[in-house]
Amino acid sequence: MYFLDDSLFPENQEKLVITAAPYGPEWEPADFPEDIPLTMDQHVQQAV
Repeated sequence: MYFLDDSLFPENQEKLVITAAPYGPEWEPADFPEDIPLTMDQHVQQAV
């Protein structure tokens, strides 16, 4: 690829369009409340 001296200046480049899909969880925490430990004992029990 060949670059001219001023080709990398932003004012000489084509306009940049950034497209992205929105990200969101596929489930709500309320859907599976038994899978979310709330106390330290529940965290330990779920890890074991």
